[in-house]
Amino acid sequence: MENNLIQAIIRRLDDDLIHLKNKKQNILIFSESAAGSCWVALTEIRKIIIKNGFQNQEEEIDFFKHTKPKIYGMYLYYLKLFQIESHRSKASKKYQVKHLNQILKELHLFLDNNMQFCQYYWNNKTYMDHIYFVRDKINYRIHFNNFCALNDYKFSTAHDSIVAAILAYEKLIKYIENEINILKFGVSLNDSLKKDQPFHSDLTWTGTQVSLVELIYALHSAGVINNGNTEIKEVAGVFERMFNVKLDEYYRTFSDIQMRKTSRTKFLDILRESLIKRMDEFNT
Repeated sequence: MENNLIQAIIRRLDDDLIHLKNKKQNILIFSESAAGSCWVALTEIRKIIIKNGFQNQEEEIDFFKHTKPKIYGMYLYYLKLFQIESHRSKASKKYQVKHLNQILKELHLFLDNNMQFCQYYWNNKTYMDHIYFVRDKINYRIHFNNFCALNDYKFSTAHDSIVAAILAYEKLIKYIENEINILKFGVSLNDSLKKDQPFHSDLTWTGTQVSLVELIYALHSAGVINNGNTEIKEVAGVFERMFNVKLDEYYRTFSDIQMRKTSRTKFLDILRESLIKRMDEFNT
């Protein structure tokens, strides 16, 4: 594999994307141009791979697990961003929020349907890499969103497109959640923790982020906030502002909680035991 040539293409792509962002164009023009730049880079890299191949399996795995998904993921992100923004043009805020929430559910559904592989990838596992990221191991019975599939057996493995989709969808989830927050509350999620916002608390969460995420999902699952008629991101946002904490990747954190081999309600169990102990002490 001509790694120097590939890295040069990636650096040029990064420069192109920075240039497009600095032009501050309309989001539709920007996302369409950005997707085009990513596709050109992918096409050029494909020619190099097909012509030169790989020196060994380790090099092939690294390319299809890391290099290609990064670029293909950017392509999917900008392509989907263009589609999302095309449907928002001149629409009412109410329609936009409804539309964005529907897309958000679809993105989460994709991650849920591929949760086993997501856990494998997020936790940097390697024991199945020789199946997932080697081209002659493709199993066409594997089903995933056709939007993510690049049907080219010379330049695809069984799961490199799924990794690209994971990267793209995680980024899209953040983008959409932020846009919904702007539409509903007039403020970016990035600004929600600033002290000059109307809501401010001097309380600080001193437990782990995992524990807080467990608590948030428990309350949301029980439907005790707005009778269950609220999105998890809104509940998480309130807790962030209330306890002056930034919850990074709370969806991924919850998936880790789901995969626990021991108690999946570790923090809730601690809360229960602590409360019972306090009540017992009060009665003695």
